[in-house]
Amino acid sequence: MKIFTIEQQEYTGYDVYLGHVIIAGEKTEVIKCAQMIAADEGEECWLEADIKEIGEYSGESKEPLIVLSNFRAG
Repeated sequence: MKIFTIEQQEYTGYDVYLGHVIIAGEKTEVIKCAQMIAADEGEECWLEADIKEIGEYSGESKEPLIVLSNFRAG
């Protein structure tokens, strides 16, 4: 498992997720995690989001999970 960041720049209004730190095996799982909790930004914007691998995960979880989110409330 790896640690990824995903950030979207498409929708910058309010009540939107701007990005996440996600533990996953591959980038497709990162996109699915972000889409599952999408707010007003919608699921589609995560398809074109910027994804970066930032490290290796050595914890016990074997399932993808969101560790941290950046949410703009309004």
